[in-house]
Amino acid sequence: MSLVIVAAWFFWGVAGGTIVTTISSAICLIICAVTGNGVYMREVLLFAGIAIFCHVLLEKERKVRRRAETRLERIQGSKNTLQLAYSKHRLAGKSLQTRINRYLMLREVAQILASSLDFEKTAALIVRKTLEVMGKRGFCLLYLTDVEGQKLALKASWESKIKSKTGDEFDDWVLKRGQVLLVENVEKDFRFGVSDAAKERRVGSLISAPLISGERIIGILRVDSEELNTFLTDDLRLLSILATLAAVSIENAQLYCRTEELAITDGLTGLYVHRYFQERLGEELERAMRSNSFLSFLMIDIDHFKDYNDRYGHSVGDIVLKKVSKVLKEKAGDGAIVARYGGEEFAVVLPRTEKKAAIKIAEIIRKAIADEAVTVRRKKTNITVSAGVAAFPVDAMIKGDIIRKADEALLRAKTEGRNRVCAA
Repeated sequence: MSLVIVAAWFFWGVAGGTIVTTISSAICLIICAVTGNGVYMREVLLFAGIAIFCHVLLEKERKVRRRAETRLERIQGSKNTLQLAYSKHRLAGKSLQTRINRYLMLREVAQILASSLDFEKTAALIVRKTLEVMGKRGFCLLYLTDVEGQKLALKASWESKIKSKTGDEFDDWVLKRGQVLLVENVEKDFRFGVSDAAKERRVGSLISAPLISGERIIGILRVDSEELNTFLTDDLRLLSILATLAAVSIENAQLYCRTEELAITDGLTGLYVHRYFQERLGEELERAMRSNSFLSFLMIDIDHFKDYNDRYGHSVGDIVLKKVSKVLKEKAGDGAIVARYGGEEFAVVLPRTEKKAAIKIAEIIRKAIADEAVTVRRKKTNITVSAGVAAFPVDAMIKGDIIRKADEALLRAKTEGRNRVCAA
């Protein structure tokens, strides 16, 4: 019986041990009462002693277990805290590595843009490198403003099939405010009504930043995505840095282009200078030889320009030169190279043009200039020109000869009465 009680205490705990002990003691007490023999009282006391001993052991076991559980909970809590801290540090490490990679790419982009002075190449580089640095799937657009800074025109794009070349309501917002823009959901942003252009391009979210030079906005750099909530504040901050780099590189490229233009164009007329004309004529002649094509050359001179200049003054003479230059650029046609040869003489190179067609163009120019009136002292005056035409390969094969042939034809036009076209 004692073994049963001990087993009950250890296997069924306090409740089981108490029940078995109580039942066993009750049985012994009943037997003592019935038989009148007190021998079983010893058993009752033994059972009670065993029960007390088991209870003490179980209490100690419970205390030890509770301490172990408490310690285990503390260890588990510390483990969870360490795991959370590890996850945070890991995410922070990844974020830091991403930023480091981005800034390394930014440095590379800055170096590439600083070395690019070709305006078209610079614009293409900006949109391509912007998407690379952002590390996002989407479309990149570069808009530049006009001289007044009021209108936008698309200069370059990457991964985009955009049809609109003037920007939309998002670009106008950035242009007017000169601030960066983040739109997480194009359709639900209360600031904008979605345009047909945005719907057509399936824009879901976008970021945009102005290109600022001094106090003037010279353009907008924008990245679109078809997905919603693609961009974060860090992306907008990065785009702002890229926009600053882009503004500097575009200004450098534009300044270089202007410097180059000043070096090859005449300050008064805007036509190419004599030196550049000579280079281009040589290049076009070589191209015509290689491709077995035609080339024509016009030498044009303003009739009686010295007398006109002496009578009305040099300021009026400058006006005449400008008007003649304007007509030449308009009437010579696409691909023509128009230059101020010297003084009142002009030269026109017509690549891929036969002699008959060149004579017709010279006649169109002559008539247009003759119809051009110049008002001097409230009186309208007219000017005329004479022109000489020479062609490759029918008249000459080398640069010096074709210039000489055209000049001879020009002299013949002068001799025959001026205001006419003569061909070699």
